Amino acid sequence: MLEYSAIYQSMLTALICFTRPLMDHYELPRHLQTQMVEYRNRHIKLLAFIAATTLVVQISVVRPQQEMSIAGVVTDALTGKPIGGATIHIWGWSYVGNQLQNRYDSSIYTNETGHYSVKLNIGHYSMAVMVDYPETPGKDYIIGFLQLDLTQPGSAFKNTVANFQLYPGASVFFTGSVEFVELGRVPEDLRFGFIEGYYGAPLLNQTLTNFDPEISKVLGLEPGLVVVPSDMPILLYCESSGSRFIIDDDGNFFKFPKGSVTTVDLSWAVMNRNVDLVRNGLASTWLKAKEMGLNGIVVTPEIGDLETAFSYLDLARLALRKRFYSNCFINLRAAYIMDMDVRNRLESILSDATFSPIPLSFLLMLSGFGLASIFVEKEGSRIGAGLLISLSFLAFYYYVSPGLRLTDPIFLAMSNAAAAALAIGLVLLLPRVGKDVVTQSGIALASSLMSTFSLATRNLKRRKMRSSLMLASILTFVFGFMIFTSFRIQADVAFGRPASPYPKSNPPTGLMVVPPPGRTTPNPLSMSLVEALRANPLVVSVAPKTETSPYYLEAQLIGEDGQKVTIRGAIGVSGDEANINNLDAAVIEGHYFTEDENAILISKRAANQLGIVAGGKVKFAWVSGTGTIVTEYMVAGILDDQMLEGIVDFDGQPIRPYIFMEREKVYLSPENVVVFNWQELIKLKLGELTRIDVKTISANDITPLATDLARKWRYFVYASAGEGVKLFHYRKDLFLLGGTTLPMVLALVGLNVLACTLNAVYERKREIATLSLVGLNPSQISYMFLAESGLVAFIGGIIGYLFGVGVPRFLLSVGGPGFLTEKVSWTWSIVIIVMAVTIAISASVLPAMKASTIATPKLPLKWKLDYIPAAKDMWLLHVPQLVSQIELRRFFRFVQEKFEEMQMMRTIPEKMEFKEIVEDSDQEKEVKKLIFSHSFAQEGSRAFRTENELALTRSRGSSTYS
Repeated sequence: MLEYSAIYQSMLTALICFTRPLMDHYELPRHLQTQMVEYRNRHIKLLAFIAATTLVVQISVVRPQQEMSIAGVVTDALTGKPIGGATIHIWGWSYVGNQLQNRYDSSIYTNETGHYSVKLNIGHYSMAVMVDYPETPGKDYIIGFLQLDLTQPGSAFKNTVANFQLYPGASVFFTGSVEFVELGRVPEDLRFGFIEGYYGAPLLNQTLTNFDPEISKVLGLEPGLVVVPSDMPILLYCESSGSRFIIDDDGNFFKFPKGSVTTVDLSWAVMNRNVDLVRNGLASTWLKAKEMGLNGIVVTPEIGDLETAFSYLDLARLALRKRFYSNCFINLRAAYIMDMDVRNRLESILSDATFSPIPLSFLLMLSGFGLASIFVEKEGSRIGAGLLISLSFLAFYYYVSPGLRLTDPIFLAMSNAAAAALAIGLVLLLPRVGKDVVTQSGIALASSLMSTFSLATRNLKRRKMRSSLMLASILTFVFGFMIFTSFRIQADVAFGRPASPYPKSNPPTGLMVVPPPGRTTPNPLSMSLVEALRANPLVVSVAPKTETSPYYLEAQLIGEDGQKVTIRGAIGVSGDEANINNLDAAVIEGHYFTEDENAILISKRAANQLGIVAGGKVKFAWVSGTGTIVTEYMVAGILDDQMLEGIVDFDGQPIRPYIFMEREKVYLSPENVVVFNWQELIKLKLGELTRIDVKTISANDITPLATDLARKWRYFVYASAGEGVKLFHYRKDLFLLGGTTLPMVLALVGLNVLACTLNAVYERKREIATLSLVGLNPSQISYMFLAESGLVAFIGGIIGYLFGVGVPRFLLSVGGPGFLTEKVSWTWSIVIIVMAVTIAISASVLPAMKASTIATPKLPLKWKLDYIPAAKDMWLLHVPQLVSQIELRRFFRFVQEKFEEMQMMRTIPEKMEFKEIVEDSDQEKEVKKLIFSHSFAQEGSRAFRTENELALTRSRGSSTYS
């Protein structure tokens, strides 16, 4: 508006400024001046009219773009009569520029004729229509619901009509335990709703049928309240994260009178849902375990754990029939945890078993060709024999391997074909690589290795009987290791000292249950565990503690006079907390609240800042996702700050809440903490159950109870019988069965290989001398014997592994006691090969050394100088170090600093002194020399001094010095 006023004023000023000089400069006749003034006045009026018209049009255009009218009528859907006094709640966000910024939350009411009207800015809104007559206890009509999108083009130029036809309704309150067994707690996104088939689509149109926590909070509905159609058959449902289950009236439909309030206990339906989930999961895992057992994989421990889980399921069913919902849930939770544990183990075993044929096919092909290279003389026949033996091994492995029968046949065939082709390619190409390649530094490594293995293979062919004996020895060892040993993961409850010891000498008698660590914020404990522990006849006190999140809490305590105290954290405790941690002793004013008292405790410093005394009222205000929420509480007692700071739990940590600052735990000071009733903090959705303290009748009951809690539910339990605090936790350890006989077998196999290799050395004395004459040095002769043992061990390890897997499978197929352990995994084949090769080579070291000294018996064992070096002798030493041209100065600076450090050390006999850096370059290369001296002087030893040069050379055009 101001903008167009300015334009209007500018236009008038310009017209006056244009005509005034014209009349003053030219002395016009009077009648012309009069006509000029009239002309100017007419144009001024015309411009004023145009500006005013433009301004009015602009205002009428801008206003609808910012605001529009929503109107309608609310009527009874059955009678068509208008409903007066209906509450219309509107909430949402309006646009500021191009962004949704302004929060809108307001309520209006319909008039006597059921009409309403409201003006809203452009944005996104939700509307809910509620009717609640004071004459009836519940809601009288179902809740009408409509979402408005007032951002569409053209919507600002017309009014929006939103009529609501409401069907008669009734109120339903959901109560009871709503914990999901797969979560171990109540879902955060729990929603309730109803299903009806009487009116169908007309009722569902513009009706709220799904009640989530956010909508209920905005509408001011109590948690668990659902408004449903009255006087018609309906079903209720509960859902969370895509999981929905139906709630009926003992197999029938619900039917509620208009305006009534009915309480529906969800515990029975939720526990039946949990029972079905656990039963189906256990049945699926049981079938998978049986399938793996039929294919030769030992799953005896897994079957035993599943039987235990089924026993927990039976206990849960028995508790459900007796309506003991807490006991039902904790037994279902124990069965679910065990089922998931067994399922993960079975999936791991199955993954290994199905993947193992791929690398094993490669190893079997190599062993087949290796076996042919030992026992077949002719070159042409050797390739065919190797292929035939390899295919025989693969066929036998296909018959005995459980993984081959459980893997996808197409994927298995392609993978095995690729692995076999790779093995055949290596067998065919490697011998042709081993040509005699000589370089300036000697014979190439690949050529030397191929020559050594070629000689070893030739010797094994010439002495087939001895090679067969060594092969049988290795095969026997591997077969025995496969059959008579078993590696199992044994799980049990372990106990030890906690990481933070209890700070006091005499900890209280009892135990504390906390979630297992592993994440920054562990999952909360189950509410049913509190009820189950309270029902335990061995327990006298159960003190649960709830706690706010350690990440963020924006809250305040507001006194009666408006004083404010910032609250960063809150805890919730029960009346039994006084029996374990003596929290009541810290109350210096007022009293410690009881279990059902809706009051709070605050610190003395916070009370002084608020100007409040015990028994006074304060407001607790905190910021949530829907805005600031304010609740009023009575201050039951005031806590001493120092005493509150000194109260610790069984784990040695303060009872106060903590926050994270730079990834470190920081416990809050008492004035920033408020103490609630533990159930109130959960009701406000500010806290979760983080620990449970338990006190038993007798100290002798603490250890069995702690062990049971750690084994069945995998909790961490801090327990104290008065002597000290111990931490009980569930742990898995690798356990070896049959390992006592393994050292004896290793010794026998090693002695057998040693005897065979020694006999080969004495039998081949002439051959060793001949090989020495033709140019083999002693090291190559010793490597030849080691290569023979390694080849035999490799082939024997593969064949032994194959028979170790195959014999139990064969016995199982003919009705015998077939058994396999975790060694069906291909990794065990690698372990076995390494073990066999290590034993064979270790046993062949002494014979190989003996063979190397037969042709050169006077081989010196120590290296020494041929003469004492003179004072002017120069020694050249190549240092394998590259320095880039950019880092040359840093390199020299680093060396100089090290020299200076050695000069400052008085306790060492060595000194290094830097002298200078010189350059000795020519046209081909650049040389930088660092000249220094090194001296050694120690009492009782000969002193000496050397002059040294560290020369760095760089070719012209290169970027590195060497």
